[in-house]
Amino acid sequence: MMDRFTNGSRRVIETAANIARQLHSPVVGTEHLLAGIISTETCVAAKILALLQFDKQEFLRSLQETAGQGGMSNTLDFSPRSKHVFDLAREAAVEQKVNYIATEHILIGILREHEGYGAQALSQSGITEDRVWELLVDNSNVAPSSGPMASGGGQGPYAGGKGGNTATTELDKNSRDLTALARRGD
Repeated sequence: MMDRFTNGSRRVIETAANIARQLHSPVVGTEHLLAGIISTETCVAAKILALLQFDKQEFLRSLQETAGQGGMSNTLDFSPRSKHVFDLAREAAVEQKVNYIATEHILIGILREHEGYGAQALSQSGITEDRVWELLVDNSNVAPSSGPMASGGGQGPYAGGKGGNTATTELDKNSRDLTALARRGD
């Protein structure tokens, strides 16, 4: 499954594992995944959290307070909740009809998981899955400029979704993106 993750998602996961090690955690939890996102400031998910005014410093401070006292481990496994987040991220990508899992899908997976420390921190900050999707669809400030998530001027995986307030709304409703269909193999 990791082959479907974008380079940005892999960087977030690697950062999460490094943070878990530094905090002497026996596993990579959802809180570490969220810390990996906010520590990778150039990723789409981090930009979304910044736009939603998620208090990154406060979250990292609270994460430090929960740090374990054990030694650092070279190998860490993902907690069951983190593994579930990856499954939920894959589902979000499938719903979006893309064949890759990007950082925003991991963020949505954290939100959908509901019970982990990462989801609770987001919920306490008023961040919801619907709000994340709205920003993905409506805000060009979070759309990547290159790579598999490039939007190409209003087209791409987020165009025409919730809100869909693009200048080409009528065209989007009455036409098909042949390039996107070809990429998907349709």
